Amino acid sequence: MRKTKKLVLCSILSAIGVALLLLGAVLELIDVSIAFIVALIPLFCLAEFGIWWSIGVYVVISSLSLLIVGPGRFAVICFIFITGLWPVLKYLFEKLGKVWAWILKILYANAMFFVLYFFFNALLDLPELLWLRILYLVLGNVVFVMADIMYGQLLKLYFFKFRERISKYLK
Repeated sequence: MRKTKKLVLCSILSAIGVALLLLGAVLELIDVSIAFIVALIPLFCLAEFGIWWSIGVYVVISSLSLLIVGPGRFAVICFIFITGLWPVLKYLFEKLGKVWAWILKILYANAMFFVLYFFFNALLDLPELLWLRILYLVLGNVVFVMADIMYGQLLKLYFFKFRERISKYLK
């Protein structure tokens, strides 16, 4: 595929990602789910075009969603800090082996959870209950591990079932 077609397709996918994040910000009930769904766009770009195109799509979606949706929306913050760069990091971590990959994935997730906690604690004055913090951290790790497994399964499904059908349109 020529670079022009890659650029056009990545631009369209980025616009769809920003529109979905805007939808997630308007419907505040599904903001975290939308952030995980929008992360499928850089995952697709990584699978089809490579790591640099995926990073470019992440940067475009992040910057446009900050400008259009606003920095105060949780869907945008969740995409920027946790889910958006995750496909690229997942790819890089899994090159190191299964054990190191899981160690680095969990470390990254927890580091981002702590960054988000301190960010929101400064803004919202969250309750100081220790059990609630531990519950958020445990639930965040469970959701993160489940999402990582889901991304892996979706990649397998894409490569074994759908890539042949889609690749004829990407030439």
